Amino acid sequence: MLGSIFVHTVTVETFGGAGPSGDTYAAPVVVRGFLDDGLVRMMDSGGEQIIQKSVFYAALADAAKFTPESRVTVNGRPSQVTQVRKRAGGALFGAVEHVEVDLT
Repeated sequence: MLGSIFVHTVTVETFGGAGPSGDTYAAPVVVRGFLDDGLVRMMDSGGEQIIQKSVFYAALADAAKFTPESRVTVNGRPSQVTQVRKRAGGALFGAVEHVEVDLT
């Protein structure tokens, strides 16, 4: 059901961790989803302002591709995954299952 609104694409390179030569990433893959691209101002617990530029919604099956620190290219702009929220609905709400990815 949600797949019908997945009209945008991003390229994601999943963060693999730190290696002896620096950070490692998986090969880039294209993921379909819905991009809510804009600026949101928030305050963290220390009172500092954080600017969140985008939220990307994708199929729950793609959640593992979006680990924190993964690199994502959005409309030609490089960004990074800061937080991931899985929205699993099970048998009753399976049609609306998705993953929400916060991007810098």
